[in-house]
Amino acid sequence: MASAPRERDGDGAAYVFERQVDGSWRRTRLLPPDQPDVFGGGVATNGTVVFVGSALDDDADINAGAVYVYERDAGGPGNWGPVAKLTAAEPTPQAYFGNDIAVQGGVLVVGARLDSGKALQAGAAHIFERSSGGEWIEVAKLFASDADFNVCFGDAVATDGTTVVVGAEDDRNPVNLGGAAYVFERDESGQWSEVKKLQASDAGAGDHLGSSVAVWRDTVVAGARSVDGVGAGSGALYVFERDAGGPGAWGEVAKLVTSDTHAGQNLPHARATWRGPVASARRSRSGTASRYCPEPPLPPFDRCSGGDDGVVDLPDRVEQAGGDVFGLQVGVLGEDLL
Repeated sequence: MASAPRERDGDGAAYVFERQVDGSWRRTRLLPPDQPDVFGGGVATNGTVVFVGSALDDDADINAGAVYVYERDAGGPGNWGPVAKLTAAEPTPQAYFGNDIAVQGGVLVVGARLDSGKALQAGAAHIFERSSGGEWIEVAKLFASDADFNVCFGDAVATDGTTVVVGAEDDRNPVNLGGAAYVFERDESGQWSEVKKLQASDAGAGDHLGSSVAVWRDTVVAGARSVDGVGAGSGALYVFERDAGGPGAWGEVAKLVTSDTHAGQNLPHARATWRGPVASARRSRSGTASRYCPEPPLPPFDRCSGGDDGVVDLPDRVEQAGGDVFGLQVGVLGEDLL
C-alpha cells in the first residue's frame, strides 16, 4: 500500500499494489465514499482488509479523525470496497486519529498524536479488535505513563498482535525533542499496559526517535529521522531486543545507518516485514518508496525478498503531480514493503 494524501487538491487517495503470479503488480486506487480531509494520512493492511486514515475528518469532532475500512471482494470479485468507518470511542477535537495505523491479524492500532485525553495534545493510541461478527471494536486507549504536552505520542504505531509500540518523536525527557518509543503488552486477562519506554543510548536534542516504529516478536526497530548519521540529519534506525540487558529489559542492540543517505534526507520511515528485513520508505519531494536491509545482516533481519535492496519498481498509477507526496505512508504484508 501507499498513500498520496495531497492528491486530488488535498483530498487524498490511497493505492493498493498486489503482486500477480507472473510477478507483475496490479494497482487499485482507493477513494473515500464521502468527502474527508486528507484521506490517506495513515495506511495498513492485513491482506484481506485495508485501513486508510483521515486524520482531519470532522464526523466525531473538529479534526478528530477517522479510519476507513476496505475489504477485498466487497462489491464484486477483486474489488476493494468500503465496509466501515471507524472513529474513537471518546473523541477529542484536533486529535488526528488515523495519522498512523498498524494491523496484525485481528488487532488494529490507530495513532492520534494530538489527543488530549490525558494531557493537552499529548497523544494516544487506540486498539481495536475484530469481533466474531467481523466488526472492529475499540478495546483500549493507550497513553504514555509520563504524558506531556505535544510530544506526538501516537505519531507512529506498530504491532505484531501481542505487542504494541507507540512512537513519541517529540518527547522532551530527558533530552529536548530526543524522542522515545513506548512498548505495551497484553496480559492474560486481555489488558494492555506499558512495560518499557525506549530511548537511544546516544540520544541528542532534535533526534526525534520514534518518528517510525516496527515490532516483530522480541525485536523493536525505532527510527530517529534527524539523527546525524552519515550526514547531518540523515537519520538512523535503533534496534532493541526484549531480553537484552535482562529479562524484559528491552535493551538497545544496534544502531543502523545506510551509506547512501545525504544531509537532511531523513532515512527512516521504517516497517519490518514478517520475514525479517528492516525496511524504510524515504519521504522526498519525488515520493519514492524503498526498502533497506542492514549490511551485514542483523538477525532476525537477515534477508530482503527478491535479493535486491533499494527502490522497488512499482507499476504506473496516475500521472504524478508535484506535492502529491506519494509514499508518505506505507503498509506491508509478508515480504514486501510498499
